[in-house]
Amino acid sequence: MPTFSKFRKTWSEKAKILGHSPECDFVTMTLKQFLVTYADAICEYIEDDDYFSDVVIKNHKYEIMCLVDVSDVKKHTMDDKMRQSLRRAGKERREKIKDKYHYKNPFNRIHAYAILENVNKDQVKHTMCINVICTSHFSDQKGLGTFLMNYLIQKAQLCGFKNIILEAGNQEATTKMEDMDGLSEESYDDEEEDEEEEDEEEEDEEEEDEEEEDVDYDDLIMIIKDNLWKKCVRHDETGPIYNIDEEYIGVIIADYLYDTESEFEDFEIPNDDIYGYGGYYYTKGKNASKRLIDFYQRFGFKEDPRLNTEYKCFGECPYPSMILTL
Repeated sequence: MPTFSKFRKTWSEKAKILGHSPECDFVTMTLKQFLVTYADAICEYIEDDDYFSDVVIKNHKYEIMCLVDVSDVKKHTMDDKMRQSLRRAGKERREKIKDKYHYKNPFNRIHAYAILENVNKDQVKHTMCINVICTSHFSDQKGLGTFLMNYLIQKAQLCGFKNIILEAGNQEATTKMEDMDGLSEESYDDEEEDEEEEDEEEEDEEEEDEEEEDVDYDDLIMIIKDNLWKKCVRHDETGPIYNIDEEYIGVIIADYLYDTESEFEDFEIPNDDIYGYGGYYYTKGKNASKRLIDFYQRFGFKEDPRLNTEYKCFGECPYPSMILTL
């Protein structure tokens, strides 16, 4: 069975990216390697002296790869126009802008990242899933997405994966989740009583676990989640767009740091003309993510509805599902 070993064995691998600023010094590293490399800077940023000095990650299901600028010369990712507006801004706005662009926040050194999952379903064995691939909205460099995708494909082959799968996320298809999530008051009351009983049992189990647990990464998870999720923002005439759910990223980061695997309940795939794959919301989402789909197709990815409808490799939301056979 393939593993992420080849991703983890190369510590701070130099990234050769065409056209990037000579001030930048890009390397690829896992999220764990980033946390260890910039532990002091992160502790200073969050104002905590001894925060995660003994991070140990042995997770076999997930890996988070980061494209990091380790330059000692470059201090921020603001262009000249942004720097001029910063001078005219008030104190509060200046602090917000610096938090997004300045390397005083060490997470701004991550210009792109990918959240990877080792999938071994009966229908798609030896498969790597790219749950998230993101170039930072706040980066001032070009060509990072192309580099990162080529890097992931090359490393996946070295690790022994036979396929790479992903979804073309979008806000249009997600609308159907909001429509379908409503519960009747009666069903909600029944479920609430069951949940209260389950919560009491879980609290007892958590108290036992806390006695055995030596580390607590909960606050760190919140910080990482917040920083990685904000990098995904894009804008159009309607305002900011997030194609990735913040809590989705948070659950994966928690599993990654604690070396656990969250259990997700089985779900039914809608097959109607409105909410199903190929239906109304799917079509809206596919049209909205055409540029993203074109980007994936340039690397050889092809759409395969079975990943969503039959194999349940992702979730019930009808995002266009794609596969690359290596």
